[in-house]
Order: sequence, then C-alpha cells, then structure tokens
Amino acid sequence: MKKIIAASFTLALFLGTTTASAASYNCRYTKLAAEVEICQDGRLSRLDEQMAAKYFRLKNRLPRHLWRQVRYTQKGWLRSRNRCGYNFRCLENSYYSRIQGLNSWLRSY
Repeated sequence: MKKIIAASFTLALFLGTTTASAASYNCRYTKLAAEVEICQDGRLSRLDEQMAAKYFRLKNRLPRHLWRQVRYTQKGWLRSRNRCGYNFRCLENSYYSRIQGLNSWLRSY
C-alpha cells in the first residue's frame, strides 16, 4: 500500500510540473516572464498557437511588401505582449487583439 501511495505521489509531482508547449517558440528556453506564463498556461499556449498559425499563413499568402508590414506590427505586438509579464488577463487580451488584427489581414487576402 505504501508503494502505491508513493508511486501516486511521484506521478502527481511529475504531472504537476510539466509545462505547456507554445507553437511559436521553444518553452525550454524561455526567459521572459510573459513567455514563461504562456508556457505554463494551457489557454495562453493555445492562443499562442492560434496566433502563430495565422501569422505564418499570412507569411505564405502576402506579397513581400505587405508581409513586411505584418512583420513590423508583429515586432511591436511582441514588445507590448512582453510588458504584460505574468499578468494572465493582459496576455489573454493581447492575444485576442493580435488574432483579431491578423484575421483582418486574412479576410483581405
């Protein structure tokens, strides 16, 4: 019985320490607070995956001169997102806003 309890406890510890994997970067190398929060939260990680999918879909669709505009706005968005730090609501709102902006580009092209 003690072995079962010990094994269950060990498994619970292991499962509790796994991190989510975000699509647009490797969570093993995160240093910024915002990236750590995204990797540790499944909802934020899924939003990151959605945003990255739309971003790369645009990269493959747009002419080069328009792609440069999207890339430029992405850099600004990343700076803004990173200022959220560990704030879940700030990060969530940032992703919703970016996804909405990328959707506007996708509807146009």
